[in-house]
Amino acid sequence: MAMMTFKIEGTRQVAKWLQNVNKEIKERVSEEMQKIGEFMAFEVQNSIRGIYMPEEQKSFDTGNLMGSIKSIMIGKYVVSIGTNVEYAPYVEYGHILRNGVWWEGHHNFANRFFANQKKINLFISDAVKRSIKSAG
Repeated sequence: MAMMTFKIEGTRQVAKWLQNVNKEIKERVSEEMQKIGEFMAFEVQNSIRGIYMPEEQKSFDTGNLMGSIKSIMIGKYVVSIGTNVEYAPYVEYGHILRNGVWWEGHHNFANRFFANQKKINLFISDAVKRSIKSAG
């Protein structure tokens, strides 16, 4: 019985292309994470301003909390959006007032994250698609 054989050529070129795509994806996703951080910081600031009323409560703000919202890259693929204002957790999560009544937090960070999850996923998937296209 005759044996059929196949020879596959070009695997080195494919491997090199995959390395280039991988590098391009990593670079673009890292850049996109920084943009996402800036976008989300802006979204939280707008939430504090009450831009998304009536879906969110407007926070009374002197500008201290709103101006302190920053995005910081932690490594290449992780972004942190936060503040160093000491009373921020009380505004976000709520607290018990002096008269014993529970004051519900405004959830500015959480609300904007959940409202923008699909958009964040699209930012990342578009960055991956652009990377693949540019690698040709």
